[in-house]
Amino acid sequence: MPMFIVNMLALSTVRLDDSYWEVKIPAAPAATLSLIFLQNTFQQDLPQVSYMTCMDLMFILSYLICFLCFADSLSNALMSTTQSYSGLYGKLAAFLLTISPIIVSGWLYLSF
Repeated sequence: MPMFIVNMLALSTVRLDDSYWEVKIPAAPAATLSLIFLQNTFQQDLPQVSYMTCMDLMFILSYLICFLCFADSLSNALMSTTQSYSGLYGKLAAFLLTISPIIVSGWLYLSF
């Protein structure tokens, strides 16, 4: 649930207008920093294992979503004068968040 909230913070800025670039650009790095602190907290409380766990997969997906949201906001800010940007990275981030439960469930099914 905390990772979902952090991802929603990054995704909430995707549909903002070009005039809100001051909000769009720093939202994804702030979400990434939140994920870093969250991951450090989980790693301190959970025992270390040598293989990739389900929690690691969820963090990888969350980092990817935040990166796509940052790429979307940066591309939107750089192409705001041409009006040719279609929001592809933001759409990919929303699609990845939508299918992430399927990816995690499939990984769990295949690993056991």
